Amino acid sequence: THSSSSSSIPTLPQVPTLPQVQLHEVETIISRMSARKAVGPDGLHIATLHALGEPAAILVQTLLNVSRKARRAPTALKGGRL
Repeated sequence: THSSSSSSIPTLPQVPTLPQVQLHEVETIISRMSARKAVGPDGLHIATLHALGEPAAILVQTLLNVSRKARRAPTALKGGRL
């Protein structure tokens, strides 16, 4: 007969959970970014983020948190810096 033992199943190391990015953190970073900087590979002007305010910060926060949870960056953004 085949003996079933939990010790024969390899265990994976525990991966720590990354903390969620908070909205105030994103808003602070966006507010400190110079609108005079050159446009990055994403084609997005910092002045646009400044003008859009909280709705833009919420989108950036969501993107960062989803990426962190998945532990990977969206393919389209891999050429830029987040």
